Parts: sequence; C-alpha cells; structure tokens
Amino acid sequence: MPKIVLNLVVVAAVAGWVAAVLSMSESSNLEDRLAAAKAGLSEAKEQLAAAQGELAQQQSAAGDLRDIDERMAANQAEAAALAGDIEAKRRELGTLQQDLDSGKMELSTLADRIAANQASAG
Repeated sequence: MPKIVLNLVVVAAVAGWVAAVLSMSESSNLEDRLAAAKAGLSEAKEQLAAAQGELAQQQSAAGDLRDIDERMAANQAEAAALAGDIEAKRRELGTLQQDLDSGKMELSTLADRIAANQASAG
C-alpha cells in the first residue's frame, strides 16, 4: 500500500508538473499574443495619426482651393468689367480720331482757301 500511495504521489506530482508546464506555456503564449497585440495597436495608432495628418492637409488644401476659386471668379468678373471699359475707351478713341481727321480736313480746306485768296490778291 505505501508503494501505491507513493506511486499516486509520484503520478500526482508528475501531473502537477505537467499542468504547471502547460500553464506556463499557455501563459507565455498569452503574453506573446498580448505583446503582439500591443505592437499592432501601436502601429495602428501611428497609421491613424498619419492618416489624420494627411486628412488635415487635404482639408486645408480644399479650403485653399475654394479661396482660389472665389478669387478667380472675382478676378474674372473684374476682367470682364475692364474689358467693357476698354471697349468703351476704344469707341471713344475712334470718335476722337474721326473728329481729328475732320479737323484736319477743315484746316486743309482753309489752307487751300487762304492760298487761293493770296494768289488772287497778289
């Protein structure tokens, strides 16, 4: 009987040792998985921060583009108004050129009359 009890104690000790080894192995495996999960979380946080930074830049660029579009529309409206002013000045210049040409003809006519009067007087 003491041999049976001794065998039972040995079997229990071996079983306990096996359970302890398995428990340590399982615990080590869980620790490894936890470390891997923490590393994955850290990497995901870095990727999220990078994505948020990129999104902020894109939103800023989109705001800048809206400002540029608004300024471009204002500049186009101003350019159209200036084109109208230029056309009005061209018409005015054309009228002044016609008046100048008319004045030159009158002066030429007067010069011819004066020359004719001087020729007949002299």
